[in-house]
Amino acid sequence: MGLSELMKQPPKSSDQPPQPRTSSHAPPVSHAPKIVAASKMKKGNSERVQKVAMIGPAGVGKTHKIFSLMKHVALTYKLKPEQILFEVIDLDSGIAELTDQSIIPDEFLDRISIATCQTFSEVVDATKEAFQRLHEHKAKYGVYGCWIIVDNMEKAWQYPQEDYCRAVYGMSLVERMKVVRRQVLESKRGGPKAEPVFNQNLDWGIITPMYMAWAKSFETSGINFLWLSPFKMIEPRDGDSNEPAEKYKFGQSGNNQKVSHIVKLYYDTSNNRCAEFVKSRTTKGLPQNIRNTTWTNIFAELAKLEEIEGKQKLADMKREEYASDTPAEVVADQDDNSYVSADDFDNISSKEANETDDAPIESKPIDEPTESPADFGW
Repeated sequence: MGLSELMKQPPKSSDQPPQPRTSSHAPPVSHAPKIVAASKMKKGNSERVQKVAMIGPAGVGKTHKIFSLMKHVALTYKLKPEQILFEVIDLDSGIAELTDQSIIPDEFLDRISIATCQTFSEVVDATKEAFQRLHEHKAKYGVYGCWIIVDNMEKAWQYPQEDYCRAVYGMSLVERMKVVRRQVLESKRGGPKAEPVFNQNLDWGIITPMYMAWAKSFETSGINFLWLSPFKMIEPRDGDSNEPAEKYKFGQSGNNQKVSHIVKLYYDTSNNRCAEFVKSRTTKGLPQNIRNTTWTNIFAELAKLEEIEGKQKLADMKREEYASDTPAEVVADQDDNSYVSADDFDNISSKEANETDDAPIESKPIDEPTESPADFGW
């Protein structure tokens, strides 16, 4: 599907204004909060999909994590090769090189489909086809072995800008930026005011919704997804003493809101590869300076965060019930430890190192793959 077709697509039904009821006998709409038994919540959460972003500098091993993630999924859920399906949207053209390094056994390597994309139209088409295969696989084998990975999200945001620039301005994004730069220099010499690279309403009003519709498809898919990307630090604006709500930006700024957890990989001052959580639904006590960066350990930390989140929701529910003084449905399977104390937040992280690594991180190339077939134990 080309860019012109994407731009001509009518808005989704969800974007249409709500239609008034035509029946005079329509039942009244209740705005009361829906209270669900904890046993049902627990059952639903047993197949909660993972929405994870992993950010880090080049050479820190983000792409290798795709293969070690497959290893983790296979061993954790005791899945056979035919029960696993990984769909990779490759914008870095670096995954093919790793497939020749015998990181995982061939029978599992066959369960990874790689779509190498050079334009946003190719990205959109490849994503739709990947989701179709994943939903068919999920219906047969369940969600645990179904993953879609994008490498990398920085380019995923650049591609629609590039496609749009060629379609509308007849030049590449770099050429367009050069034109604007020349206008800026001429305006300083008394020439006319330079125009922006993209008009706030006319251009960004098309580019951003087009990208957001693609990114939203991951959030609402019901499929596990992993986004890999380099990142940028967001500094406070001039004159603003408050720290920004989001300190890390990878690709389009709205990406942060579509994932449940953001994990940063980095090298510390001793060249040890470490990980830390920079975002989670639970905002306090995020694990820092994790020296064991295997997926098994990372997901163990995720499980602790989600347990605290569940306790916090239960505590909030009780607090609202007490404040409203309104009887609520008895919540099944409650335990006496539903209160979330300060210790709960402070003790969830793994053993912290004495030193911190706040300095800019230099990337370190990886000479050898981090996993070998012997690591699988099969």
